[in-house]
This record gives sequence, structure tokens and C-alpha cells, in this order.
Amino acid sequence: MAKDNNSLTKSVGIKCVGSNLSIQTVLLQPGNTCTDVLKKLNLDAGGFQLSNARDPDRVYRGSDVLYALCEDGDLLYASALVTAGTERQHVEV
Repeated sequence: MAKDNNSLTKSVGIKCVGSNLSIQTVLLQPGNTCTDVLKKLNLDAGGFQLSNARDPDRVYRGSDVLYALCEDGDLLYASALVTAGTERQHVEV
């Protein structure tokens, strides 16, 4: 993906996991955080997270500066936050 007008922008694609929506292109500028990108996509920063397709186990925090962490042309995944926990159930035998 090309840079925008020779400026310091980076272009990344965002794919919403589990959605039929096409990949959305977002231009990152120095200082742009994960929360900034989610807001650009009209996604609730408290309900979604971003990860990098090259390393899906790397989930970005809202305050992470994506400009510094991503390369031009990267693909990121947007997925819903899921709280998983252990709930104990008492079973009598």
C-alpha cells in the first residue's frame, strides 16, 4: 500500500473477524493509538481489540501507538473483546 502524499502516514488494512465486510484501509499518522483507529472505524474501543495478522497472539492495548508498531501495508484483525473466566459449578454425585 502506498504512502499518502509523501507524508509520514502508513496504510494498514483492518479486517473485522467474523464479518463479511471487506478490508478497510486506515491511514496511520505518528502518535495514532489503537483506540484512535477503533474510533475511526466506529468501533467501541471498550468492546473491540486489534491484533496483527503476522502475529495474532499480539493483541494491542488501547494506548499502544500503532504507528510505531505496524509496518506500511500490514493487515490487522479487529475482534470483539471476550471475557473468559472459570465459573465453578457444584455438582452432587
